[in-house]
Amino acid sequence: MDAERAAVRAANLAFYAAFEALDLAAMERLWAQDGSVSCLHPGWPLCAGFREVRESWATIFANTASMRFEIADERIDVRGELAWVVCIERIRS
Repeated sequence: MDAERAAVRAANLAFYAAFEALDLAAMERLWAQDGSVSCLHPGWPLCAGFREVRESWATIFANTASMRFEIADERIDVRGELAWVVCIERIRS
């Protein structure tokens, strides 16, 4: 794995670690905090903009005792300054 993809993978792992820790402050450090972000949780409407995304995490964390993710079939693509990860995410809470 090249250095760029390894850095993206590390960021993705940090995201899941923060999510599993139910750590809102860590989630805030990992995401851009502007209108360009969006998030779609299973069974939820689209959260658009950082404020809605942050509120969704706060709601999840306030109503969840623990959460564990199993990530499979991780595919990382880097194109210039843009990168993304596509994976299968299995959640236990």
